[in-house]
Amino acid sequence: IIDASSVVVGSCGGGTITATPGSGAVTLSGATLLATASCTFSVTVEGTTVGTMVNNVTVSADVVGTGNTATATLVVEEITPAIALIKQVGPSATGPWSSFLSTTAGASVWYRFTIENIGDAALSPVSVTDPNPLVPVASCIWPATLSVAPAVFPAVDTASCIVGPVTAIAGSNPNTATANGTYGATTVTDTSTATYSTNTLTLVKSV
Repeated sequence: IIDASSVVVGSCGGGTITATPGSGAVTLSGATLLATASCTFSVTVEGTTVGTMVNNVTVSADVVGTGNTATATLVVEEITPAIALIKQVGPSATGPWSSFLSTTAGASVWYRFTIENIGDAALSPVSVTDPNPLVPVASCIWPATLSVAPAVFPAVDTASCIVGPVTAIAGSNPNTATANGTYGATTVTDTSTATYSTNTLTLVKSV
């Protein structure tokens, strides 16, 4: 059907182009074209059911009668929302960032959370949760809508947040966060783990 926000782009020989939003028809009437002349116009359509849609258009004129029939095929796929999360840890607020950091007890560490819309539908709202109370992800501010990539300015399809400093405690400390995104009644999630460790390996060679 004709998309609700569609407008006709282009014109044709002074004719009237009718493309009513919500309808399934586009018509051109009253146009005049000289010999060998052509015209182009377009409208935006929206698929309402999944499958392959074949559209046939036949042109006719008062003088020459019915002309040829042109065919276009549109494949409408199921909408698949998805979100991806990368959680990384670093020794400062500027990194360097990785999934693992070797550090010392009492040192400061920072976490970076990066979310990306890897689906084909905008997500709103989006959020990140972390079960570690020492990692205050509630302070992160995420965009109201995470758009579909590739984004067109000023749309956003990725977003990041840096949290810290967090005081390192002794041992190996893996931490898993979860990203959440909503499309309509569907919620999509993804998890990512970053680990810092204060453990060291000592080699003693003797003879």
